[in-house]
Amino acid sequence: MFDNGEAAFLANIGTLIEPVANYSEFQSGAKKLPLGLYSHSDQIQQWQTVLPQNRSAIGFGGRIADILNDMNTIDQVSLNISLAGKNSFQAGNMYNEYSISRSATAANLGFEGFPSYFSNAGHLNDTRDNAIESMAEAQYTNIFQKTIGNINKQTRDSVEVFRAALGNVIPINNVFSATSLSGDMKMIAELISVKQFLGANRQVFFVTYGGWDHHDDVINNQNVMLPILDNALTEFNTALKQIGMFDNVVTFTISDFARTLTSNGNGSDHAWGSNQIVMGGPVAGQNIYGNFPSLRLDNSNPINLSSRGRMLPTTSVDQFYAELALWFGVSPNDLEYVIPNICNFYSPSSCPTNPGSGYTPLGILS
Repeated sequence: MFDNGEAAFLANIGTLIEPVANYSEFQSGAKKLPLGLYSHSDQIQQWQTVLPQNRSAIGFGGRIADILNDMNTIDQVSLNISLAGKNSFQAGNMYNEYSISRSATAANLGFEGFPSYFSNAGHLNDTRDNAIESMAEAQYTNIFQKTIGNINKQTRDSVEVFRAALGNVIPINNVFSATSLSGDMKMIAELISVKQFLGANRQVFFVTYGGWDHHDDVINNQNVMLPILDNALTEFNTALKQIGMFDNVVTFTISDFARTLTSNGNGSDHAWGSNQIVMGGPVAGQNIYGNFPSLRLDNSNPINLSSRGRMLPTTSVDQFYAELALWFGVSPNDLEYVIPNICNFYSPSSCPTNPGSGYTPLGILS
């Protein structure tokens, strides 16, 4: 896909609050640095929320939904759809994600049932459904009760819309692999194929593929996992072409951080600046965006932070997300709401002053 101009890579990208030029600035204490730099939970959250200075629960995709959800025509269906349950990326101030299983069909969509081998499974399902219905319809004064009641009601109403939509899925002729990740990507392609039945002019999908914390046995683990990722992305790319949506979809990876360039003996440890994948028809492919770093581990490399090979990011998550948001339809005037630190990197029209960092758009999306 890279050779065909359908995919590109982002080099040495990571979470930043403001530009940090080199090791000296990193050490000086004069620059604001992300919380929990080498913590999985912190860095996963910060990639999803693009707010490295605090532990926010509101994410990039959620803020986009706050701005653009009215572009869709069916209120009961969220702009954000998750194949990975609750997540920070799609949590907004006003809108949240709709979670769906990769195995959902028009026939089986709904609340997950109690196992059929329970002698009283039918009774339990009915009792559960009646309780949820009661919570959805009740009138509450307590804000927490009111919130959960509204979520239950929205979920119930959304199920009926999704059930009708899934009855119109366009058959996808290529065969997706029998992995969980490929199954997730297949479901996303099917949901895109029925976007008109979901009233969707804009959609954000979220999926996870974990297990990359390879402190041990890194080579063998990657020999198993990278082909699974490669197959899922290739199959999804092919499916988008079959349903005529290749030029309308951008797919990208995010993670928590890279790995150390040196070995710990049988694996790698936590680092910072990483490489990510972006693909799709709108991508100006066959390029590596950002600055691919020197891999020298001595003092001659100004962005190397330790003898283990931890690289200071030279491209911020904010820069990449800004281009995604603008392509997706977010106005430059709203960019600071969607990406709160964007004015530290380059100036959309809403920023009061131009930053002096010299950061400019990457030019990934055409």
